[in-house]
Amino acid sequence: MSAPTEDTGPARRPLATAALLIASIGATFGVFEAAARWALRGPPGALFVAASVEPDPVRGWRHRPGATGSYGHGSWAINAQGLRDVHREVTPAPGVERVLILGDSFAEGYSVPFEACVSQALERALRKDGCAAEVVNGGTVGYSTDQEYLFYRDDGARYGAGVVVLLLYHNDILYNARGAVPGGVAKPLFTFTGGVARVKNLPLPPPPAAAEPPPRWRGSAALTWVRGRLAAGAPRAYDFFAGLRFWSPLDREPPLELRVFERDPPEPVVQAWLQTEHLLRLLDAEVRRNGARLLVAYVPAKMEVDRREWDRVRARYALDESAWDRGRVARLLAEAGRRAGFPVLDLTDALWEEASDTKGDVYHRGGGHWNEAGHAAAARAIRARVRVAGFLGCR
Repeated sequence: MSAPTEDTGPARRPLATAALLIASIGATFGVFEAAARWALRGPPGALFVAASVEPDPVRGWRHRPGATGSYGHGSWAINAQGLRDVHREVTPAPGVERVLILGDSFAEGYSVPFEACVSQALERALRKDGCAAEVVNGGTVGYSTDQEYLFYRDDGARYGAGVVVLLLYHNDILYNARGAVPGGVAKPLFTFTGGVARVKNLPLPPPPAAAEPPPRWRGSAALTWVRGRLAAGAPRAYDFFAGLRFWSPLDREPPLELRVFERDPPEPVVQAWLQTEHLLRLLDAEVRRNGARLLVAYVPAKMEVDRREWDRVRARYALDESAWDRGRVARLLAEAGRRAGFPVLDLTDALWEEASDTKGDVYHRGGGHWNEAGHAAAARAIRARVRVAGFLGCR
């Protein structure tokens, strides 16, 4: 009879449990690291922009006819006319009222499916009122007022719209006084010397050759991703970890395009405002020359509608609220409209009311563009303004 063996099971169980826990944690961090590397593989939206546009010798870039693709909120398609729209006959059918939407990515609506974008929502609302209307989507991602004017002059006017709605966002102001956008892509820069408007940097140089992007992280991509998310969405938490020497402190200098909200802005912003007013007068004159009416609709930034977003921006850049004014851009734009004689519609209240009434968001939570509710609210406000003002023949 052999001697009884010692039972070592209980002694091994804590070791096995610890090994399993360590392996689980390692696998979790491995999955997180892989996901972060995928998320950081390129700048957000770059594939969409590169696939949907092509170089243009006058405007810098334009939609590439026939381009299609997808992004986080749906799919996009550019028609043969270079619009994110259905095909539009150049001459509207008898009895049909036409509206043309000009603007950047808010007008184009790349953050929502096509049927939800502001132009389509406005078209449905007008037709529901009994107005035989077509709303042409003339928006192009990244455009500022100068490019929108050139698009209207050279292409958009041919659609015979009786009403032209320009959506203006705060960063248009600075880029109206710039001859290039970040990344070095050239755009038109107007001069108004002697009271004559002309683009002074034509012909525009071709876009710079695509270079291999520098690595967006060193070491752990997961840590870089967390750092970026905290810097953008939770700056106080970022500061806490910076204090523990996890990473360097945030750069608190606000970008120049944000300083249009400063009560005492720097000289480049003052000059950009003058340039913007010149361009708006130029567009208004061109629209009137075509027998149409211009309505400028101000697109508020997310921080102008959502107090939580404003608090986040203040914390991110350590802003003294007494030196900043969230309503400054809308107010200055309205004053410019009164001086020049074109109407201005501030969409801030319509978006705020929609968010308040529905207890929901009107901007995407992960970005600064309207979601479907935001596009719908903007369309309702524009519809009410053009109907009440009698811009359209159908009442």
